[in-house]
Amino acid sequence: MSLPGCWEGFLICLTMNLHISNSAYVYLDEAGDLGWKLDAPRNSGGSSKYLTISAIFMPKKKSDFPRKLVRSIYRRFGWSQSVEHKWCSMDVDQRSICAAEIRKLCESNPDISLHAIVVKKQNVRSHIRKDSNELYNYMIRLALLDRMSEHKVVTMIPETVGQGWEQQQPS
Repeated sequence: MSLPGCWEGFLICLTMNLHISNSAYVYLDEAGDLGWKLDAPRNSGGSSKYLTISAIFMPKKKSDFPRKLVRSIYRRFGWSQSVEHKWCSMDVDQRSICAAEIRKLCESNPDISLHAIVVKKQNVRSHIRKDSNELYNYMIRLALLDRMSEHKVVTMIPETVGQGWEQQQPS
């Protein structure tokens, strides 16, 4: 299973003041894949060496904030919203602007937090490799369970392949 995204090497760990609410939204994005052909080059039959899962966590009432931010960035750079723009395809100035805008969003909304977890797949134990969902779920649990336990209801919104989460509507 190949997952979209290219956040490898870009790790965000941000701890903010947390406010407990009844319901929260978590938008998830992955970089890398859940394959195990680590001896072949990626894109030539091989799998990624790392799997990264990143998340933005927010109260339900602010679930449109990230989408609005992404749209404003797309407008700023004149990008079509019908095409997902990957971090790895941005130049240094665009990355810097995006990071600054994300930082502003989190600083002005302390109840919005960013989370990421990266695994070097060659270090994953063999019993976990048998079921890729086990690794994915384990990573989510390590990265988000404490934060999720602060809320009565958490809606997780994974990115749909070929469509960035900023284009998706929560169901």
